[in-house]
Amino acid sequence: MNIGLAKDFFDICMKEGLTPEGAAGWIGNLSYESDGFVPDRVEYLLIQRYKERENKTYTKEAYTAAVDTGKISKEEFLNPWGNQYGYGLAQWTSRGRKEKLYDFAKANMVSIGDAKMQFLFAIQEMKQS
Repeated sequence: MNIGLAKDFFDICMKEGLTPEGAAGWIGNLSYESDGFVPDRVEYLLIQRYKERENKTYTKEAYTAAVDTGKISKEEFLNPWGNQYGYGLAQWTSRGRKEKLYDFAKANMVSIGDAKMQFLFAIQEMKQS
């Protein structure tokens, strides 16, 4: 687990009024979802599909950069080949949730894989849903 990121998220949770126990539970869940608290975590099956269908080999870093630069379009990020795949700390998967994450990143002019942006988005999502 990336302890530095977990601590940053814990601090944000405390500022947002979560209990220490609630923050710790959420951090544990996100750590599990993202395979060690990895904000640019791409669902392995998507990486495999790119290799099989398009003969493209992506690392999580290369995939994130391709989304950030538009090489992978918003539509392709949301629904590659009409399917849903997880991305990020919370492994956002459904089209609606991923689109809100994408739009939040673009509105804040940061990478889709930016950890702080994902923390703030997750808190916003929790408050609104």
